[in-house]
Amino acid sequence: RQGSEEMMMAFEVMRENMIDGQVLPSQIKNRKLVAAMSEIPREVFVAQDQKGYAYSDKEVEMGVGRFLMEPRVLAGLVQALSPSPQDVGLDVGCGTGYGMVVLSKLCNTVVGIESDLALMEKASTLLSELEIDNAVAVHGALCEGCLSEAPYDVVLMEGSVPEMPEGILEQLSDSIQLAS
Repeated sequence: RQGSEEMMMAFEVMRENMIDGQVLPSQIKNRKLVAAMSEIPREVFVAQDQKGYAYSDKEVEMGVGRFLMEPRVLAGLVQALSPSPQDVGLDVGCGTGYGMVVLSKLCNTVVGIESDLALMEKASTLLSELEIDNAVAVHGALCEGCLSEAPYDVVLMEGSVPEMPEGILEQLSDSIQLAS
């Protein structure tokens, strides 16, 4: 039990250092975004052997050649979206769900689409464990988005794409903000 408490304290210190050393120096001014990233336990979104790297300033492997984006990069993308409490967000390539959970703190509803079934199931489990009730992870082709929940006001692309997939473009609301 004591070891578990010490690890939790270590992760809290690492989370504070991530905010102070990466997020704030990157000109992240959105207070709600900073607060969300300050409270979300990023370490639960990575494999056991990667937990020590969860707050580092590099991508962290989630498996299957997929990575958890660097905190400062994710923060910059989310800030660029200017999400608001009434927005419906789409997180394309949500992986284990960290970006989706960050968005859930800033939007009304968030749908995360994930093509890898194991990652999507992990995201769903974490949403439940973290008691996030305004977000859902859906299994499907990333380029198709999630038509059943459209239209979306903000779209976060967790990965690089040469061009915006047509299927996602068709799901955008008139007030759309994109970040990739």
